[in-house]
Amino acid sequence: MSASTGAVVLLDVDGVVNPLWRPGAAATRMRIDAAVGARVRRLAGLAEVVWATTWDAGTRATITATFGLPAFRAATAQDPFVRPLSPNLPAVSAWLTVHEPPGGWRAVAWIDDELEGDARAWAREQPFLVQLVRPDPVQGLQDAHVDLVEQFLAAGA
Repeated sequence: MSASTGAVVLLDVDGVVNPLWRPGAAATRMRIDAAVGARVRRLAGLAEVVWATTWDAGTRATITATFGLPAFRAATAQDPFVRPLSPNLPAVSAWLTVHEPPGGWRAVAWIDDELEGDARAWAREQPFLVQLVRPDPVQGLQDAHVDLVEQFLAAGA
């Protein structure tokens, strides 16, 4: 699947691909885990994956190269001085609007450890199916999260 099918997986880095070393701590370095790489490859087999993170292009390129993935597009460009409850929400919302495929979005899975009430309200207002997946930031992306996205995308097909 790809964005042309109207399905996309929005993927955060810190707390998802890069688990945090303790709750509330900002990740200061990238820790690449082979199991997480396999999970990201599974997601890439389900739909187009787009980075929903403020990590720079160089770090995103390092992650994709380490996992043996093609470069993913990024939905980033947020104002660092404006911090909503769900920090990636403004960039995600804008990216989905700008990159809407012909026929519109069918299904959007968003995996982020910082999904709050504003993201849930946003998801309910969308004309397309939205699955929010919020991993524990210390554990990061797990098989159960990928299974949930897979089931969601299959049901929305």
